[in-house]
Order: sequence, then structure tokens, then C-alpha cells
Amino acid sequence: MRNFPLILGLLLPALALAAPAKSKKRKPANNDSVHVIQMDPDVPVEKLEGPGITVHKLEDQELNSGPAPNLRDALLTEVGLEPYTRAWDHFEKDMLMQRLMNQSVEDVAKRYSALPRESLGKLKKLLAAMKENNG
Repeated sequence: MRNFPLILGLLLPALALAAPAKSKKRKPANNDSVHVIQMDPDVPVEKLEGPGITVHKLEDQELNSGPAPNLRDALLTEVGLEPYTRAWDHFEKDMLMQRLMNQSVEDVAKRYSALPRESLGKLKKLLAAMKENNG
């Protein structure tokens, strides 16, 4: 134990320089396009447009909060997606819900290629039924 400070002194700089582990982030389905929502109507759309950029006006968007976290997780379990999304945080799960509510199953399946397409279709139908029942 007498050499503990020496060993610690040698290890700390090496640990500080060690490269962080690479994260396993999903890649976008299409690297050539970006969707931008115009949040401030005082900012002209022309300032936001450009090659590969699609601008959507905020007032044209169908904004909804999606299901509450406990219902969202129950839906993921119901359609068989829970094992695939277990490690996801709330934001990632909510983004999946938003995409399914606003995009086609085909587009969502491209973005989430590890998720079973059949389960995505079932989830989209459940979300649409919930929306219809809630007005």
C-alpha cells in the first residue's frame, strides 16, 4: 500500500487520456435531407431554406404530446417492441411515437431498421385508434 500514491499518479493521467467509448447511436435514414420547423413566424422561411432542407411552418404541424409514458410503454409491450426499446430513454421512445403518428410506417422502418416492421405497423394502428377515440 506504500506505493498506492505512485500507482495512482501513474494511472490517472493514462485514464484521463483514454478515448471515450464509442456510442451506438442510430444513423439517420437519409443523410441528404434535413427537416426544419419554423418556430418564429417573424423569421422568413427563405432564410431557413437551402439544398437538402425542407422547411415546415409551425402552424401547419399537427402537434400532439403522444401517450403518457406508462401508456406508451404498455403499447410498446403490446406490439412486441419493448425488448428492442428497453434501453432507450424517454425522449427516444417519444420520438418513435411522434414519427409513427406523423410519418408512414415505411419511413419509420427505414430509420429504425432494427425494429420489426410488423410491430411498427401495429403500433401505428393503435396510435391512430387512440387519436380517433380521443377526438
